[in-house]
Amino acid sequence: MGPWDDGGGEGMSIREASAAATERDRLRAECPHWECWPIRLYEGRRNVWSARPDGAAVAVIEGRASVDDLRAAIRQYEADVQRHLDDARQMLAAVPNSGIGRDSAAVLAALVTALEAMAERLTG
Repeated sequence: MGPWDDGGGEGMSIREASAAATERDRLRAECPHWECWPIRLYEGRRNVWSARPDGAAVAVIEGRASVDDLRAAIRQYEADVQRHLDDARQMLAAVPNSGIGRDSAAVLAALVTALEAMAERLTG
């Protein structure tokens, strides 16, 4: 599940939150190794969608205007998983050994682990 246990419905009516949860559940079935959630934009009655691979601590895809846009972004991300994994490994190697660096290292290490699992699943 995404950052909210209610399906990401913060700031939404019950009906809107229910519809968003249904979309999130549909996405989970179509993209089983991803956590997806909507975020209500402040300026209107519109959601944007974000996603992270299972095991990652942060979203790697943010602010997609529709579920279809998010689905396409997930497919593109998966197609480029080795590049994303290489980038995450480089960022992890460059993190300074300090208090803030340790926090960043933990987030990046979780991302590397998640992307390694994704790469294995997609190529193995």
